[in-house]
Amino acid sequence: MCIPNGAPATTLTIMNNNLKRITSIRFIFFLLFFLAGAAGAVSMSVGLYVSGKEDILDSSSRKLLLSYSGDLAERIGKEGFVDNPEEPVISHELRNLALLYDGRALVCDDSLRIVFDTAHEREGTYLISDAAVSAVRGHERSDVDEEGICVIGVPVIAEEGKPTAGALLYSFSEEKQMQQVSSLRNRIISLLVIFLVFLVGFGIFLSKRFSRPLMDISAAMLRLSATDRNDPIDVPVPYSEIREIRDNANRMITKLNSVDESRQAFVSNVSHELKTPMSSMKVLADSLLSQEHQSEEVYREFLSDINTEIDRENQIISDLLTLVKLEGKATSLKTEKVHINGLAEIVIKRILPLAEEQHVEVVVENQRDVYAEVDENSIIMALTNILENSVKYNKKNGSVRVTVNADWNNCFITIRDTGIGIPEESLSHLFEKFYRVDKARSRETGGSGLGLSIAYEIVKAHNGDIKVFSKLQKGTKFVITLPLVASKKEVTS
Repeated sequence: MCIPNGAPATTLTIMNNNLKRITSIRFIFFLLFFLAGAAGAVSMSVGLYVSGKEDILDSSSRKLLLSYSGDLAERIGKEGFVDNPEEPVISHELRNLALLYDGRALVCDDSLRIVFDTAHEREGTYLISDAAVSAVRGHERSDVDEEGICVIGVPVIAEEGKPTAGALLYSFSEEKQMQQVSSLRNRIISLLVIFLVFLVGFGIFLSKRFSRPLMDISAAMLRLSATDRNDPIDVPVPYSEIREIRDNANRMITKLNSVDESRQAFVSNVSHELKTPMSSMKVLADSLLSQEHQSEEVYREFLSDINTEIDRENQIISDLLTLVKLEGKATSLKTEKVHINGLAEIVIKRILPLAEEQHVEVVVENQRDVYAEVDENSIIMALTNILENSVKYNKKNGSVRVTVNADWNNCFITIRDTGIGIPEESLSHLFEKFYRVDKARSRETGGSGLGLSIAYEIVKAHNGDIKVFSKLQKGTKFVITLPLVASKKEVTS
């Protein structure tokens, strides 16, 4: 037999679709609802059947005969009917009893020999049955065979306190009662089937109603993924849990939009920042090529400018790589116990040449010796970036003060300058990539707009915090908070 090439793929698709249906929340909800309802309905039906059957049988001839036969057996014993079965009154009552219930009455002695039979067929023979044996032993008993024939055995006692003198037995058909029981069973089964059909329909309706909001949210998210994500998911939801899912999805969409905007802005800024030095180098190179027989001084000046632009390009690329590593967690912090006061001194020594050039005084104030578990190189980079900004954007003859302090849990590095300050509306954007308060001046000072972003990511990687306070023309204050003990996830061997 030849199997088409597409058969395995089609079979796999069908299996996947079936698995998807079985594991869907709609199917699971329906299944749980149906099983719970079916279990309740079946248990209730069984209870009704058992209770109804008992009521039918209890209200039947059996109950009446047990009551009447007890009284009659007592009279049979007292009046000595076992020894004198021809006694007309009792024999007449026995025949009437048999006629009334369309049955048969028998009386036997203590040896199970039949002394009286309303049918006059078994007199003188012996009766061997469970009901007869139990009755002769002094116990009432009623049995029903598979054909619905009920046999009642009642002990006959001649005198109280003495053994039984025999037994009164009565057999009759409970076919009518059994028909009633069968009819009750059929009605209950019919009602159960109708209820289960209703349960299936109602379960499908409820499962669809329950899962509809989720399907609407899924469809809305699918539409958003195929188009833009500017519009939030606006699906009416009656359930608080699913409403929370919808709201969280909208928050995620908002965040994704923000990430997209940041990514686009980042790509645009990176392109612009990398293109600017390249454009400058292109202009300088074209100028050199267009001018023949220039002096060595002119060539040196142009090449010096090209070298500066190359350095600027390298710095931007280096800062970008550092930032990507910090944000992507590509490198782990190598923390060790470091003297923060000495680390601040190292950074200040590096900044001093720039500070002297800008006529800015840089001093450190150690309020106590502080040791903290940090990645020394990355903290030096963060402090250097912040101090460079404090020096570059300071006033002439201004100052920068670095204060080191600590409490029981954290160390605090405060960098306060007397610079030009930062507008209030710019403070919330200060640590964004490529953000510049004064773009023109930033380019003059050679800033790429990544220094503070790098510092922020380094402090955040240490589970620390960095805050900035500033007023125009009055200066800026950075407060860096770092934990004294690094968390386990930061420590690498």
